[in-house]
Amino acid sequence: MKLSDLSNSEIPTVKRKEETVNGVTFVDNDINTYDINLVSLKFDTSGLNQSEKLDSELFSYLMSASSTKDFSFEEISNNLTKYFFKLGLNNRTAILDNDNISRRFVINFEYLQDDKTEVYNTLENLFLEGNFDNKLEIKKRLEGLRDSILTSSSDANVINRMSVIKTMSMINPNYNYYLDEEVNFGGRGYYVYPPMLTKLNKILDNYDENFLQLQEDMKTIREKIFNKHNLLIFYSNRGNYQNFKTNITPLLSKIKDTPIQKESYGTLENSNLAIIVPAQNGSTSWGNNLTDMGYKYNGKYKIMSNMINEYLNNKIRVQNGAYGAWFYITLNRDIVASSYRDGEVDKTLDTYKEIPNYLRSELNIKQDKFDGFILKSMAKYYQAYTPDTLMNLSYTHYLYNISLEDMEQEKAEVLSTSKKDISEFIEIMTKFSQQKYYSTVNNENIIKEKGNNSHFDKVIKFKEIK
Repeated sequence: MKLSDLSNSEIPTVKRKEETVNGVTFVDNDINTYDINLVSLKFDTSGLNQSEKLDSELFSYLMSASSTKDFSFEEISNNLTKYFFKLGLNNRTAILDNDNISRRFVINFEYLQDDKTEVYNTLENLFLEGNFDNKLEIKKRLEGLRDSILTSSSDANVINRMSVIKTMSMINPNYNYYLDEEVNFGGRGYYVYPPMLTKLNKILDNYDENFLQLQEDMKTIREKIFNKHNLLIFYSNRGNYQNFKTNITPLLSKIKDTPIQKESYGTLENSNLAIIVPAQNGSTSWGNNLTDMGYKYNGKYKIMSNMINEYLNNKIRVQNGAYGAWFYITLNRDIVASSYRDGEVDKTLDTYKEIPNYLRSELNIKQDKFDGFILKSMAKYYQAYTPDTLMNLSYTHYLYNISLEDMEQEKAEVLSTSKKDISEFIEIMTKFSQQKYYSTVNNENIIKEKGNNSHFDKVIKFKEIK
């Protein structure tokens, strides 16, 4: 394939229509879903503190575990099997920029239009009328959740994400909100002991005595989750939007609308941290923000990322023995270099510092090799999408205000990138390496023996992370 073959390629995007009805924002996505209703209810959780956020995650596992006002547990289970193609609940945090963050409790479900009555009767009971009275089923689910944490085979993903989070929280305090999903209750692994595991052990160690409090906690957090203030609803089933809006309105009318007092617990990290974890190896990250450094995003930076990724892979993975290393630019314009299952610290940080010199060595790169980096940058425009992944893409574009024109411009910028742009890449990465935002999460001996030439303001244990 040649670059000239890609200039007229079609970019996957979704047409959206948005309206606000009684304070609820509806977004209709023009997607062919083959007559299946795709719905995503995104409840604002910016009013939850960390303890309540933990309860909301527990609620996602227990919402369907008991009887409701109108249905027995067996009937609820049957309804979910009979009338829903899918019902999923999760917490989702997205950093939009240095000042704004999206925190939502998301409920995704799919169903056929003919089943609308049964679907919304079931959801009303689950959302508002759950009894949390099936003591045996609830215990079974709690034990299952605990086992899934304890029997996970690897901590590597959690360790990597922690090194990124603590690095980037030196720039943006909102990164600490990611601790919730990715460590506090999303952390899976033998060595990483997330607060969710502590909570589960506390409940299960004396289950009979703790059950009544658990019931109360679930009913309390339900009241906080199901609040239609600032509710966002994403929908897709081409041609059926008006029917959907009519069908969901009775449920929405029964959900309270209470102004939300935001809970802020993101803090700016002012130290380069070396975080001790009892794992065989770890992760070291370095970061910055493109906007803070004085640059406006341009599609050519995708080529810069691909060049740096090849360099990091060769140095950190092939030569130094880590399992992986990568470099990327996020949608909020953060720049991140990070390693994975890495038994080095000083060598990895030195590799990041040497990125400008690597780019200088490529000023006379062969055109065929440079074109290869451009081709890699075009992969995102050729992905295959199912209806639900296409709706997820639409939501991402909605969150970050990305239009088709923005995508076309980015693509044009990618294709017009030339070797002359490497000089700008060098300038950017020189600033990146001069501002020392980095951290490591690693084995104690590795930090002592292979990180002693690097300056860390603090050396702390994993359990001290906040």
